[in-house]
Amino acid sequence: MRFDPSFEIELAGHAPASFRAEWEQRYVPASYEGNPERGELRIPEYSISDGRASVFLRAAYMPRFVREFLFTVDSPYNPQIRIVQEEGALCLGWSQQVTRDTENPDILHVKLMSPDPNDIYTSIPFGAFGPI
Repeated sequence: MRFDPSFEIELAGHAPASFRAEWEQRYVPASYEGNPERGELRIPEYSISDGRASVFLRAAYMPRFVREFLFTVDSPYNPQIRIVQEEGALCLGWSQQVTRDTENPDILHVKLMSPDPNDIYTSIPFGAFGPI
């Protein structure tokens, strides 16, 4: 399915203006569809200062009812893992548990939890994006 985006604007006392897309500008909805149950996380930036790296995890899209995250971090170093505590952060007020793997000491298991993981009203808002 395709359709031609178009619109017409008319201001009082002025001739109307209109736009109709050319064939190659046609809008194909299927080109923009995705699975609304699949979230999208990104690591868009990092910095290195005094030999230490900082990595930020961001959500590009959140599905419904996310109240927990489980991550595995594999590093021979001793990373410090923190939830972003700034206005607009998606997990502001959440708690975290970090445990070292019993078989491989380089692996950390990280669990982030909403204030009440059993309550759907403490979920990250549907479609939200921002730092975690």
